[in-house]
Amino acid sequence: MFCLRSRKSPKPFFIWVAIVSAFTIGSVWATGEKTDPKGAAARDTKAFVRNRKFVIVTDKGIPLRPLAICACKNDLYFLCPQSVWKVSDGLNKLAGRNQPKQNPATPATPATKDQSSEEATRIAIERNLLRCTQVIAIGTKIGQKPNDIPIHEFSAFTFMPEEKVLFVLDKSGDILQFDTTTGSWKVAMRAGYLKASPDPDLIDACPIFNSVAFLDPESRHVWRLAQAPTQIDQTLKLEQAGSHPSLASATNFAFDQAMYISWRNGYLQSNTPVAKAEKTLRVRKKRNKSQTQKKPVENKSAKAAKPKRQELSLAAALPTRMLWRPPQLLHTSRLFISSPGFSFLVEPDKNRVLFLDKEETKLSQFSFSSSSNLRGMILDKEGFWIINGSSLERRNLDQKESFFPRAKMRKLDPRLAQLALPMKKVHLPYNFGALPGTRRPYRYGVHEGIDFFVDSACQTKVDVGSEVRASASGKVVRADTNFQEMSRTKYLQVLSQCRREHATSAANEDLFRGQQVWIDHGGGCMTRYAHLSKIKDGITKGSSVKKGDLIAYVGVSGTRGAYPGQSKHPHLHFEIWLEGKYLGFGMTPQETLFVLEDIFGCGCK
Repeated sequence: MFCLRSRKSPKPFFIWVAIVSAFTIGSVWATGEKTDPKGAAARDTKAFVRNRKFVIVTDKGIPLRPLAICACKNDLYFLCPQSVWKVSDGLNKLAGRNQPKQNPATPATPATKDQSSEEATRIAIERNLLRCTQVIAIGTKIGQKPNDIPIHEFSAFTFMPEEKVLFVLDKSGDILQFDTTTGSWKVAMRAGYLKASPDPDLIDACPIFNSVAFLDPESRHVWRLAQAPTQIDQTLKLEQAGSHPSLASATNFAFDQAMYISWRNGYLQSNTPVAKAEKTLRVRKKRNKSQTQKKPVENKSAKAAKPKRQELSLAAALPTRMLWRPPQLLHTSRLFISSPGFSFLVEPDKNRVLFLDKEETKLSQFSFSSSSNLRGMILDKEGFWIINGSSLERRNLDQKESFFPRAKMRKLDPRLAQLALPMKKVHLPYNFGALPGTRRPYRYGVHEGIDFFVDSACQTKVDVGSEVRASASGKVVRADTNFQEMSRTKYLQVLSQCRREHATSAANEDLFRGQQVWIDHGGGCMTRYAHLSKIKDGITKGSSVKKGDLIAYVGVSGTRGAYPGQSKHPHLHFEIWLEGKYLGFGMTPQETLFVLEDIFGCGCK
């Protein structure tokens, strides 16, 4: 000890340090990872996960661009517009616990340098791939014959852990159910099956208690799926909560001991649940007149033995908490809640994920490149994985940045940048039901355009004869100058066919559009103008038009209001098509709205 403290004789001190260091290094060399059996492996796993990025591909190596991701035990499920895919043991691969390793055995014939390089490249590529197996795809009919239904277009899904069941929303209004244990599909609810008002129009889903809740901005409700597929319980009716926006402007919701709702203008609000059901909507069965009207005698003891369902209700009169008031207009398209008390909001147009600490109400962000396409995510204690185009990227909580209003704006497709609204002094409709990608229950189909009705905000009256103008310069490829309206008998026959097929065929959908004009703008971009009353003279197939040219007039053709003396609800149906898909395909309603606002703006134009 004297030698360690002495200033006059430092040599013994250095000798002592050298001996201790040599002993420590020798122990490490001798034992390897045995000196720290968990620490080293944990550090390697964290470093592996922190910088990981996977490419999502099919079993044939074709890249996928999923809408959402969901974890079921160790498996991953990806939702695409027309299919669902599965990655077995996907969570372990994300954590780096089941990566392919090179065979350590030395081959009988030594591999050449080129062969070793190719093998190393193959293993490196395989380590960065998430190979998916298809679970279901469009063209499949689900149910029991003759009541099976076709798949239209998927929009959202969620997983119910207790039942190990995956619920998938179809844009037509159907709810499909997938048993992850047996691998079987069935219909949880058919569109148009619930004969009640309001008829649910569901855009988002999340697990809640021992059930699943669905967001319905159209009727300003949140619904909970009951055990029987013949009923849906109403659990929320929030029309106006103080000075907050109505539920009609809600875009997403999530549940974590309370309901969190994100609004179209970027606000985030929470509500406290109470154990009380406001109302229940049930399917009414038709009674046979010959049957007796006397009610059967109930067994009171059996009735008392029935288990009580845990209900959820969010009443407008309850106090609500505004977690976050955005500094400016934000376009948050998806909301995720983690158990430690954090909220993640995806803002795709600014290529970032907003991070909110619910206790401190402190806002941060995770930024991505300007060419990103951010969609769904899954969370864990240290961060999240998010879908970015055809890849799955990792971000840890310690990688968050300080929030700043201006961010990397996404690049708008130049084919869309040239477009303008097809009518003067109108703006985009505020109602989700008038946007592309929403359901059309009367014909069991999906809406593919924008409906422009009477616009009170801009003081514009859309009526029969209102002028319709070319959204951009191009060539007319269709003009129904010799259009003939469907008779009432024909119209009812088409509706009957849609009901039997539980879908709208391409031919029937063309009839419902009525008189139309199609303009090809080049580069795979096309616009369609439907429900017209008259086409301007000179607008024929093959003629060229310039942006803003008068091409037709608003009407009611193809609709129920086209019957003589019933010219009700005149409006312009306006569609935008890119590469053979309508603008809104593969998007949620809020994502579609945000893209349209990027093109046309939010106000009158």
